[in-house]
Amino acid sequence: MSRILILLTALLLLPAGASAQDATDSPSTRLGAFAVCQDVVDREPVGEAESYPSTVGTLYCFTKVLTDNPPVRVFHRWFVGDKLVDEIPVNAKGVEWRCWSRKTILPSWNGACRVEVLTEAGDVLGTKEFTLTAAGE
Repeated sequence: MSRILILLTALLLLPAGASAQDATDSPSTRLGAFAVCQDVVDREPVGEAESYPSTVGTLYCFTKVLTDNPPVRVFHRWFVGDKLVDEIPVNAKGVEWRCWSRKTILPSWNGACRVEVLTEAGDVLGTKEFTLTAAGE
């Protein structure tokens, strides 16, 4: 009996046009696009590669966040090796939202790196690996 009351209450609180299924589903957040790149121009990634010189200066993490229930916040977690060097919150304000973070790359950083995109709940939506190489390598 209590499940029926909960469902009826949820139906009364639904926005116009929503269904009973909407009341029981949790929002879905996923990535439509994901890139580590050298720039973002006209809201598109530019200079995507698997390896960059450690003197590159700046790299971007570009994500196209798809969600059923905006706004949502995701996090871009930047790693050098296994060391977390930054966690940048990014807000997606629409059902399809292109957003990016920018990270200053130190010339002393070399080797395997990655960026993880996580939800506020800590679910990993995606991981991109790349390499930073010292001059002359």
